[in-house]
This record gives sequence, structure tokens and C-alpha cells, in this order.
Amino acid sequence: MTTQPDALLASDYVVCAALRKVADVFNVELLWERVRGGQDGVFLMDALKRHPRSPRARQRKETRYSHVVVRIPERDYIQDDRLEDGLGRRTLLQEFHRLHAQELGRYLADDAAIRYRLEPDPVLRPGEVHFLFGRAIHIPAEGERPQFRIQAAAVDGQSDWRDIGLIYPGQRLTLLNGDRRTSSYTVVGWPFPGSESILLILRPGNPAVVDVGVEPPGGLDLSEDGEGGHVVRDRRGRGLRVRVLDCPAEGVLTVMSPGHDRAMASSAASLASPITAERLPFEAEIAQDMPPVVPEPEPPMDSLDETYPRIDHWGRREPMLGTGLDLDGLPLVGLDALSGQPPAPEQVTPQPTVPAPFPPSLPPNAGVPVEAELLPPTASAASAAPAPPAPRAEPLEQGTWVPSRPAAYLYVMGIALQRLSTYATAGISDWRLSFNRVGGVVHDGHPDAVAWLRVDNADRVFGEIVGSSEPLALPGMWRPVAELELELFAAPGAMAAHYLGWMRLPTSLRLPVPRERAVSFGRGAEADIAPRLLADPRSLRWDGTRARSMGISAEYLGLSRRHLRLQVRSEDWWVQLESQNMPVYRLTMTGELVDVLNPGVNTVATAKPGELLVAGGYVLALGEVV
Repeated sequence: MTTQPDALLASDYVVCAALRKVADVFNVELLWERVRGGQDGVFLMDALKRHPRSPRARQRKETRYSHVVVRIPERDYIQDDRLEDGLGRRTLLQEFHRLHAQELGRYLADDAAIRYRLEPDPVLRPGEVHFLFGRAIHIPAEGERPQFRIQAAAVDGQSDWRDIGLIYPGQRLTLLNGDRRTSSYTVVGWPFPGSESILLILRPGNPAVVDVGVEPPGGLDLSEDGEGGHVVRDRRGRGLRVRVLDCPAEGVLTVMSPGHDRAMASSAASLASPITAERLPFEAEIAQDMPPVVPEPEPPMDSLDETYPRIDHWGRREPMLGTGLDLDGLPLVGLDALSGQPPAPEQVTPQPTVPAPFPPSLPPNAGVPVEAELLPPTASAASAAPAPPAPRAEPLEQGTWVPSRPAAYLYVMGIALQRLSTYATAGISDWRLSFNRVGGVVHDGHPDAVAWLRVDNADRVFGEIVGSSEPLALPGMWRPVAELELELFAAPGAMAAHYLGWMRLPTSLRLPVPRERAVSFGRGAEADIAPRLLADPRSLRWDGTRARSMGISAEYLGLSRRHLRLQVRSEDWWVQLESQNMPVYRLTMTGELVDVLNPGVNTVATAKPGELLVAGGYVLALGEVV
């Protein structure tokens, strides 16, 4: 068995042990101790033995932790909930409790109880399990009511207070930071790139109080804000506001752990099932004694008001390759700039011809239908005849999240042209993008393809039509056919190491973004938003030959699984870089550089509507937030 460097992260407050290559995450024999299997990492019993709560001394016995949070991949959690009605996780918790009492029962403190909680984690890969325990990890007893709640907000004064977590009477220490592996509660939008944390200490008494401090001492500047809260800043001026409030004696308080809300939103929303105390350990004890609240009926929603009108069976939306043309029966609707609002009826253009469906050889998630509206080509917008308005959508009968305000939108405005010389040693010789007559991206070899943009491993850009190829200069314009015109931009100096430039898409993909939480953008199933416009592996040439297998596509070039996080705020967008090795570039609408988010250096920014973000092969535009 091999052990990865980050398989065990330990501090005075939280210990996180990671186990990988687990064949069945609900099999306790593969998680508790090394008996069989090819798992990598640290098993739970080994981690508990390595890090006792109090070591043995002359005047006291050795004790070990008995509150353990077990995190499994979100997909496994949801699959067990839907197929087995939670049987797998209930059995796993029972087996953990039995083994802990059997193997480590003699190391329990006099007043300790064995408690386990199973949580879904959207970041974990298949076969990966995390175990969290320590002095800052507390699992409340059944019926235990919270004493305080924690809230945080940005220091700009424009952001609303958001709930972070709860403090229970038996929870003496609570650690807050941006790393889900080293904290009691993870703060979304944590502004400090180092290892600093906020430490909350519950002081019992009448009344009980909570002291606010920083860890390590002196790592951050802590001051009162004059309103009962605290302001925490680092030496570069980045800051966060934190406050601790008494929990109301009556009323339902909803605070969910990171990952819990994602899994239960996707599972409970599509099933329209009530949330039980087992699923929400923080607030179920409060809610169970309250009288039922009968919600008012929801008004019917227009199709443009739906944030996620179509979801796949995992609760995620994954646009398919060429979705710029597949409108699934919806008319093509123009947008004024990036306002996210539909144009006047006289500006609506007719729907272009939809290409034939993709062959079975494409990725299985390439055919997931999505709600996408496109910017019409400017060449034909003036002459197009008006089309009838879209029919009003029927009222939703599912328990999905319904926004109180129109959703904000993220737009795929262009494709970033990366330097293929970076990947020449891997054997990539060409990258070829295919377009139809109205500017929609189609897969390589599609019968409607009429023009191709090609980048070779000598970092040259070519425009191609049937029987002709010509080199293209950046910046510039290229009109391969009368109906299609492509605008090319040169990369600013700071981008030149990774990019040649970028190309504005004639048809832009509009993606709705919820307002209540941050969402991740990247590739594959781990991201909330994964456009997959570049996911055709046949667009890459390997040593001059087109790929025939379903291997690496241009989606992998410079784009991480979870590349960046976005959150809509009252007047702007909050952006955080999640990639560990690739930057994100902020540009103006005309392509001038604004800022660069680099891993480990400058990872958080506030962006205005209309700005562009270059992430991997995508050029994203931030829509209006009003």
C-alpha cells in the first residue's frame, strides 16, 4: 500500500485522513483497517491510533476521539439514497459504531459517546473517502439544540450575512477557514490564501459566551466592528466579517454543512421528498418540534425565469457539444449586450436549422438537453423576420430551487486559442474547431461543418474551408463563407505564455447561475457548470492523425475539473480560482487585461458585469446581476 503526501492532514484542532481506490465506499471492511484490497492512504483506525485525544501519562490514561465525520463521493451518497433508500449509509454507520466500541471502547473518556456522521462530498473522486475528527469536530446528540449560530460577510458592506454553521453546548472549539479538510465549517469565499483560521471558543457560564480568536496567534488582525461582530484582516488588506448570534428559542434555523446542501438539493429536489433528521444533522432537532408550515402555491414561471429547468439524474446540468445549435424546440432569442433579458419582439430571429443528433460514439453526457439561448449572428440579425414568442412554460411540479429574482447568467462568449507547442511533447500536432454556417460549434466530421479553425503545434492559426487553407493573423477577421464571420483577438502580454489569442463565437451560450450559493466551473461531473463545447476528442490530431478513441479532448487543455468558483452578489460577481496549476485571466469586453488570478498568490477577485474570464479553452462573460 502506498501513502500519498496529503493522505493525513493533522493539526491541534482537526485531523483529516484520506483513503483512495476504495472499491465500495459502503463496505466498512475496506475503510476501518488494512485487511484486504488495494486502497491507498490511511485507514480510520490507524488514524485514530496515530492521533489520540490525550496521550498516555503517569496521571491519566490515553483517550481517543469518538466523534468522526465520514465523507464519501456525492454520487455514491445520492445513488444509495435513491436506489436503496439510504440502506448502505445506515448500515455503514452501524458498523462503524460497532467496530469503534469493540476496538477502541477502552480508550473513551468518561463522558464521551461514540458518534458518526456520513456526509456527501462533491469534490471527492470515485473511490475516495475522508475521515475528519479532532477537538474542533463535534457531532450533536439526538435532540441536542444549538446554542449559537455563526455568520460571515465580506468587508465591503455590500454582501449580506450568510450562515456558516451552528455551535452546540458540547462544542467547545470551532475552527473556520477555506479548507474543507482542516475546518469545522468551510467558509465559502474565504479571502486568505495562507493557512490562517478563525477559532471560536465556547465559554460555559450563565450566560455562555463565545470568544473569537485567530489561529495561529498573530496570523491575522482581529478587531471589533462596532456592531457586535468582528473584522478579520491580513497584511494585504483582505478581510472577512464574522459574528456569533444566539440561536432563537423558536423557529427553524437552516444551516447545512458544505456538501450536504449540494447532495440533498439534487436528491430531495428531484424526488420532492421531505428532509429527515439523518440527512441534516444541524437543524433537524430544531425543526422537529415546530408546527408544519404550509407554503403558498408557487406562481407559474416563464422559461426564462428558470434557473435550472433541466437537470440530469445527478442534479447537474452538462451542456452538450454543439449545444449552440440544438435548441430543443425553443426559438433563437437575442440578448441585449449581456443583460440576461430577452430583446423586444421585433428583434427575435428565427431558429436556425438544427443539425442531426450526434452518433453514439460521442461521450454519453453529450446528449443531455439543456436550456441555452444564443446570440444570433450579427450578419443576419437585421434582415431576419420576427418569430412568434416562446410559449409560456407550465408550472413546475418538482421541488427544484425557484429564484425570487431572475437568474443571473454566465455566457460562453469565445474560445481561447492555446499554444499547442506546450503540448507538442505529448504528441498533439493540431487542434481543429468545426463550425456550421451560423457559427455553431459542431463535432469533427459533422455533415453541416463548412469551416474549420486550426491551431498547430508551431503555434500557427489557419482558416480552412473545403479544398483551401490560409494562415490567419491575430487580431483580425475571417469570413470563410458569406453567412459566417469570425472575429479574432490577440492575447495580452500577460497571457502570451499560454495563449495565442481568442475568438469570439458568433453564437454565445447562455448559462443560468443561481444567486444563493457559489457554483464551480470546470470540466466533467465534478463541476456545477461544464459546457463541454470542446469535448470532442476527434478535434485533436495526434502526430497528424485524427483521434478515433474517446480519450483526451481539448477540454483537458488548461482546464481543471473544478477550475474556478463564481457567486452572484448584489452588484458584482465574486470569483475564486480553484485550479492548482492554471491561472484565470480577467479581461475587458474588448480584450484588454484587467487582472490575473494565480494559484496560491492571488486567488480571489471581485468582477463587474461585462468582464471576461479566460479559463482553459473558454472565454466567459459575466452577465448583469440586477
